[in-house]
Amino acid sequence: MTPFREFTATLDPADQDVLHASIPLLIAMVVGADHEFDAMEMGAVVDELLAATHELGDEFRWSPAAQAEFDTLSKKAREGDPDFAERLSELRRVVLLLPEELRERYREFVKGMCLRLAAASGGFLGFGDPISEEEKVVLRRVVSALGIHMASDTEREALGFS
Repeated sequence: MTPFREFTATLDPADQDVLHASIPLLIAMVVGADHEFDAMEMGAVVDELLAATHELGDEFRWSPAAQAEFDTLSKKAREGDPDFAERLSELRRVVLLLPEELRERYREFVKGMCLRLAAASGGFLGFGDPISEEEKVVLRRVVSALGIHMASDTEREALGFS
């Protein structure tokens, strides 16, 4: 049993669903920021879902809540989702329930995942900023909502901070 599974077993079912569906939710937010969902982003999404399963646990990909979120991913990525702010707020509340070690592990995973997804298909022939302005806005919202620390200059630059 993974540390995340052990902890989430102590949560009520609704909070379990919020946490387990968070990875597909965040993926939809980032790749859907510019309302385009291309082949390079799809490949990155698959990689990140596999990484989430490995790093956080199967529940983050295969639970009913994660599966339901994943099943609507491409639609949300193309059309946007008007309730992202509310759902981010809900996720923030649940993330704050995690023990500190798990909370930091989750935040680090989410930070890396979101940055990799945002950079997956940007720029032109390797030139220019790989992260669109729309993606930067979403990244800043995720970072702020989840209390993610952007330690390096590269991470801060990715969000458009000097």
